[in-house]
Amino acid sequence: MIKRCYLRKVCWVLDGVPIGVMAAIATYGTARAQYAAHAATLTLVTLLAVLGAGTVSGSGAIVPPPMYRYGAVSAAAASIFLTTSTDIVSIGLLLGLSALMVR
Repeated sequence: MIKRCYLRKVCWVLDGVPIGVMAAIATYGTARAQYAAHAATLTLVTLLAVLGAGTVSGSGAIVPPPMYRYGAVSAAAASIFLTTSTDIVSIGLLLGLSALMVR
């Protein structure tokens, strides 16, 4: 049971790696094209924010079982919680990390 749970957590993080790398490459290219002073730092911020958002979106799998238990339509209820939590975390990480790292 412990190995399975740990594997799921690792998969949540690894799920966002290819998307994070692509977003980081795009950020770096755009920042370099605009002669930004902190292109590498912005690239790292983008990568970390996308990985964090991927982790939160993967953890949305824990929402439907309690909803189903209390009689709610689990697919409809879970989508609201998942979208809201992913949006809050991704924007919070992106703005927070950029404020901390780019000074």
